[in-house]
Amino acid sequence: MNVKYGASLLSWIKPLWTNEAGLYAIEKTAEAGFDLIEILLPHTMNVDAVAVKKHLKKHNLQLVCSLNLNKEMHLPLHPKKRIV
Repeated sequence: MNVKYGASLLSWIKPLWTNEAGLYAIEKTAEAGFDLIEILLPHTMNVDAVAVKKHLKKHNLQLVCSLNLNKEMHLPLHPKKRIV
């Protein structure tokens, strides 16, 4: 098993995504010696994916994304409700 260690971008910035802040978090994660970064996606999905991918490659980091959903979208609490 190949274990990877990572950090959340929340370790470096506030939970409000801007491209500048996101790239800063990627740099800090790499400097700290982690293998990957978890990016909490903004609900607007306003992310410059090309720039992020380029920065990840430059710093030799892998990526994991997460998304906070509101309580009405929490599947275990509303298994039969479908939100599109």
